Amino acid sequence: MFEYVVDVDVDVDAEGRAWLETVPRTDEAKLIPGPGRLEVVRLHDDALITAAPHHGSHAVFALIGGDDHHGAHFLHTSRAKTRELGA
Repeated sequence: MFEYVVDVDVDVDAEGRAWLETVPRTDEAKLIPGPGRLEVVRLHDDALITAAPHHGSHAVFALIGGDDHHGAHFLHTSRAKTRELGA
């Protein structure tokens, strides 16, 4: 069975700014430097983009599936990642 080695969380802070954070799930993943916490802004109704370039370019994150009540089911970077509902 495939196991995810990182979680990708999107949160909005008290000022209304959105943040995408990559959180390692395994000891091995903790050894690899990740992007950490990146500010993201709306690009389209179904996409976010990093507010500042990371390693020289902006990253785009597509929001796929879901509905108005639960939001997107998937966050697509270059690989689809499932999103926990109700968490």
